[in-house]
Amino acid sequence: VDAVAENEFCSDATIDTQTILFVGRLVNIKGLDTLLSAVASAPGDQLKLVVIGDGPEQARLSQLASSLGISNQIAWLGRQSNTVTRHWMRCSQVLAIPSTQETWGLVVNEAWQVGLPVLGSNTVGALRAGLPESLAWTMLPVGDVEAWRVALQRAAAMDDDERRAWIDTGH
Repeated sequence: VDAVAENEFCSDATIDTQTILFVGRLVNIKGLDTLLSAVASAPGDQLKLVVIGDGPEQARLSQLASSLGISNQIAWLGRQSNTVTRHWMRCSQVLAIPSTQETWGLVVNEAWQVGLPVLGSNTVGALRAGLPESLAWTMLPVGDVEAWRVALQRAAAMDDDERRAWIDTGH
């Protein structure tokens, strides 16, 4: 992990309530453009995004982040080992999966195993398979930037008890 990015975005001592994690291939169906737009639409520069993965859309997505004025809020880490990815899962507030289609989403299982709550589009099979009605707000319409912005801010504002209940449901 780039030492500057790690120090800026994460501390092992606490969960950074402003850090959103994306893990996946940088391809169009993963919907990262929706997530970038949601981060950009949040007030100020409160939300930070850590992107783990690479792919053919990386240059376009980086340019989009720049045009949205949020380059300073994003750490593009590229492809990383499972150890590094788990590190980021342990210190982020939420894993975001804004995919336009996602039959299951194995990364959901990995996040739940380390106690990381998940926000995903309503196409993510792992979320659709068993979340209770009380967490319906965590399954967002594909491409709905406003719904993503609201959900990201809600996750960032959670108190410890609410977050623990969300994690326990994932387990």
